[in-house]
Amino acid sequence: MPFGGKGEKYTNAEGWRRDLKYFWSELLDRHPEAFSPNNRAIIEGRNPFTDSPVNDKVFREYFSQYDFKGVKGDKLIHHHIGGGGQAFPVPQKLHPGSGGIHNIEKEAGIWGKDKVYSELLQKFIKE
Repeated sequence: MPFGGKGEKYTNAEGWRRDLKYFWSELLDRHPEAFSPNNRAIIEGRNPFTDSPVNDKVFREYFSQYDFKGVKGDKLIHHHIGGGGQAFPVPQKLHPGSGGIHNIEKEAGIWGKDKVYSELLQKFIKE
């Protein structure tokens, strides 16, 4: 995800853009084969009832790690890996707000690894 600046609107704590429409549009552009017609309609804003695709059969063909009971059909969330600039789709049940996957990343030492980059980028923005 692009860097927007710490404290800016629609960014996470480290300043990386938090924008699900941007994320899904980019992923659809790069990997259109991973999205069913229904998920494409959601991403393209043609479904007035939701703004996030779901973990459907077509998606699971490309992201087989999510092909297990309990997350099939689940809403997909764009997750900032380690709180940084890289984002990845994750079923909502694996992403319960501030806990869940975030705690696992902290235990694994992944959390905060992009901080050095966000601090450098923040200096460029201010100069």
